[in-house]
Amino acid sequence: MRYKKEQIVDKYQIPVHGTGITRDVNVVRATRNANALKNFSDRLPETRFKELVLQVNEFLGKTENLDVTPTDEELDEIMRRNDLVGVEEFESHGEQVVSKLIQEPLANDDFEQVEENLNEFCISWREHFLETMKPKFMSEHWDPRRKLDRR
Repeated sequence: MRYKKEQIVDKYQIPVHGTGITRDVNVVRATRNANALKNFSDRLPETRFKELVLQVNEFLGKTENLDVTPTDEELDEIMRRNDLVGVEEFESHGEQVVSKLIQEPLANDDFEQVEENLNEFCISWREHFLETMKPKFMSEHWDPRRKLDRR
């Protein structure tokens, strides 16, 4: 079974991480290199080890002793970095999905269709939850087919 979010990505053609962000390839590369040095240095060929040390030290902004192995603290600091960066106004995956669900009906002043689209979407997520998680202890009042409140 495919993940529900993957199905939504395909159906609505919306990136899973939303829009307005991208990955900083320098941080991604440094994170991978730091992880390799920290966790697999004993298995790396010497030339690859030296190459990674040099790249990590350059990422850290070091200008001297580029052949000295970074400390565990330096490697940990790199691995904690967030590689997502904003490139324009961010809009989350969820915001874009809801926009797609309501955009056309709103343009036609079809508020009943807006409500129907949102209900169908929520019901499909609830059913997905039941199918994948198989909860054993659910309230007897919880109904995946329940419609959204109009309050």
